[in-house]
Amino acid sequence: MFNTRVMSSRNSLREALKVSPDNLPLLEMFAQACMVDSAYSEARGSFDQILQLDPANVAAKLGIATILYEEQNYSEAIVRTEALLQDN
Repeated sequence: MFNTRVMSSRNSLREALKVSPDNLPLLEMFAQACMVDSAYSEARGSFDQILQLDPANVAAKLGIATILYEEQNYSEAIVRTEALLQDN
C-alpha cells in the first residue's frame, strides 16, 4: 500500500515538474520521493538538476552522497560527504 502512494506521489510530482521544471522545492520533493522508493537514478537526475540551478544546495549534495553510499560506492560517498562537511 505504501509503495503505491509513493509511486502516485512521484507521478504527481513528475507531472508538476512538466509545468515548472526549474522549481527547486518541487525538484527536492521529487528527489526525496524517489529516494524513499529506491529510485536512485531518478533521484540522482533531480539532484543534479538542483545543483545546476543552485550549486550550493546542501540537500542535493547530501542526496548524491547518500545515493553513492546506497549503491555501495563508499569511497566516492565519503569524498562527497567530507567535501560537504568542509564547505559547511
